[in-house]
Amino acid sequence: MMSSPRFHSVAFCLISLSAAALLAAQASAADSHSHSSGLIVLGDEEYHARASIDEPHQVFTVTLFDKSGKKSVSVPSPAIVVNLRVNGAPRQFLMKPVSMAVDPAGESSRFVLQSAELLELLRKPGTASHFRVTIQDKSYAGKLNFSGKSP
Repeated sequence: MMSSPRFHSVAFCLISLSAAALLAAQASAADSHSHSSGLIVLGDEEYHARASIDEPHQVFTVTLFDKSGKKSVSVPSPAIVVNLRVNGAPRQFLMKPVSMAVDPAGESSRFVLQSAELLELLRKPGTASHFRVTIQDKSYAGKLNFSGKSP
């Protein structure tokens, strides 16, 4: 038995609406369990970055952007270094590149580290933290500000 084209159109619309509702719900749930730094200025407004914490997965992410803060900027760096000073003691973490679809082969605009310890230290009151990244042979430092923020 063949079904009508109208049935297929209605079914397709219902499936599309259900998928959109599911994606919106997932995004809302993710937003309620993640924290973002807002735009971080690198250099003299030459580049920007956004740092975020995904609480449920204990993941810290830094994404690099251009001067406008809208277009991602990829680099061939093997890591971003996160430097912390906790109670006067220095700590360092390496974030690995996780390329996005728009990144050229061998480059990344996103760096990620899954570490409960890093997230705990970033939120600890009094922690001074920043990351370092090289873009076009120039080193940039970005200040992180998650200290004192609860999960």
